[in-house]
Amino acid sequence: MEAVRDKCPDIVLFLCKATEVDAAINESLDIFENLISKLEGIHEYNPPIVGIVTQCAQIEPADINKLPTDDEEKNRNINHAVEVLTRHLQSRRALNNNFVKVIPVAAFVRFREKDGTPDKNRDLRWNIDRLTELLVDELPKGPDIAFARLARVRKFQRKIAGNIVNICSTACSGVATSPIPMSDLPILAGIQLSMVVVIGYISGRELSFQAAGEFLAAFGINVGSGFVLREVVRSLVKLLPGFGSVVSAGIAFAGTQALGQAAIAYFVDGNRPRKLKEILGNGGVESR
Repeated sequence: MEAVRDKCPDIVLFLCKATEVDAAINESLDIFENLISKLEGIHEYNPPIVGIVTQCAQIEPADINKLPTDDEEKNRNINHAVEVLTRHLQSRRALNNNFVKVIPVAAFVRFREKDGTPDKNRDLRWNIDRLTELLVDELPKGPDIAFARLARVRKFQRKIAGNIVNICSTACSGVATSPIPMSDLPILAGIQLSMVVVIGYISGRELSFQAAGEFLAAFGINVGSGFVLREVVRSLVKLLPGFGSVVSAGIAFAGTQALGQAAIAYFVDGNRPRKLKEILGNGGVESR
């Protein structure tokens, strides 16, 4: 309760061992339900609730500890554990309204003492990616950025970074409709620079303009100058009668998309400058 009073959680996880989903669980659910009710009273917020069936490798038959498996009995018992925990959470009024779903997982992994990397022969993790994807989808905007950074899973970092690029591209498109040539350049540059900084942060860099400077330096002066020239041409297009602002908005959108995709390729995927120039030259379209 002290932790909840201090800071409102963005999402709440209810963890239960696969072998104990129906073993004296009601007392734990009473405490959990009381906590969620008080959380709403303190912060006026109902966080999403995700149930997690843990240690699924230990469920019968216990001699099968590598998941996924084709063993019907093992899969049937895991599915049963998920169904039981789902019923428990849905039966509580304070929990059911914000209940999302139950995810079964196995999280055991042994790391090598020498270099800290996972030992592939002792890596029994299962369904962690599925859980991570669910958390990214359910987290509010803002915390999802921090979680994508923390998880360090490229798939989800790309997803969140892509959302940021789309938001910034749309914003730049709107700004670019200003009828006065050159007046929008400082605003567009600010949005695009902030976009690069946030993408760098999602990848694990510090939240600073230093990372953005490193990214821009990777292009070299010729590519950088070409991008600036494109923005100047886009601004001058506004002088065309009738459709000038519409064309300018389209160029600003495409240019921001290209810059954003290049930033994702650099920070998240670790591509070298030559590859980044290809992405920017193709309008930000990359085949994966």
